[in-house]
Amino acid sequence: MDHTLDENNTVIDLHPKGQEGHHTYVTGKLIYVGKMKNEIKLKTKEGEKLYPLERLEVKTKPIPEGTQVTVELNEAGTVIDLHRADK
Repeated sequence: MDHTLDENNTVIDLHPKGQEGHHTYVTGKLIYVGKMKNEIKLKTKEGEKLYPLERLEVKTKPIPEGTQVTVELNEAGTVIDLHRADK
């Protein structure tokens, strides 16, 4: 199995050997990170977009609302990682 790690060395994606994942990156202004629901809302060039979060750890990063962020989406369109856009 091939895997992808985040900056904390946590496995965020796993694929059978030889089958690469095709991830998408979306940049926008952080509007909302769900506290009760595992979701995040961004304001992008295409308008406001709502994405599900893969795991709770993604939403506990100390990034304030209004910050430009880049989210990494897996093949299912779920956020598996989140960073400030300037990093």
